[in-house]
Amino acid sequence: MPHDVHERATDFVTKDIIKHADLFIAETSYPSTGQGIELGWADSYGCPIVCIHKKGAGLSGSLQVVCKKFLEYKDVSDMMEKIVLLIRQGV
Repeated sequence: MPHDVHERATDFVTKDIIKHADLFIAETSYPSTGQGIELGWADSYGCPIVCIHKKGAGLSGSLQVVCKKFLEYKDVSDMMEKIVLLIRQGV
């Protein structure tokens, strides 16, 4: 099926991007199977992972396995400030 071929081709491109990334920042306020797969790829490639989430969001316990740094934010402005600071610190 053409749809299946397209999805697999996209996965290879995404894997390559993650494989060569210096940092993987994941917004984890809401569960997502696709994001979980990408987090697994980043972890398997040794890419540092930072999970960010909105204050009060219930986080999946499985994130503890792949992510060592979590950032909580209250609004978009707070989130951006924390990401900029994180990058400046050179995670």
